[in-house]
Amino acid sequence: MFEFEERAVMVEKLTRVQRRQRETKEHIFRIAMDLFRQKGFEHTTVTEITEAADIGKGTFFIYFPTKEAVFGHLGEMLTEAMSTLVDEGIRAMVPIPALIRQLFDVSAAWHENNRSLSEQVVMSGLRLGPVMDADASNQQRL
Repeated sequence: MFEFEERAVMVEKLTRVQRRQRETKEHIFRIAMDLFRQKGFEHTTVTEITEAADIGKGTFFIYFPTKEAVFGHLGEMLTEAMSTLVDEGIRAMVPIPALIRQLFDVSAAWHENNRSLSEQVVMSGLRLGPVMDADASNQQRL
């Protein structure tokens, strides 16, 4: 499984404000993901997310311009985890075919363990088209 939740992020010198902003975005993200798992993406409102996260709607929109942007953040996290996996494999001189198999195995395991979210991401992407394509930087990184 992608371990983006448990992976130690490079230690950066962040100000107190930057740390708080990162924590707030992560809190909103986790609450939204929990609600998406419980109720489904389509049946979860921004109001429900903000109430569960105990924040105002304005705060939500500072970090995520739309509800759909939460999935974009998920994509960023998964892309970062995959990128780290590839970088570590290359540094360890893992043969490319083995590295690709590992990448697909890890990806398949994440999707299997997060089937509901995976299906919702795919379905929302099919309906939202341009919204999900707006974050093409993830695709380019891969």
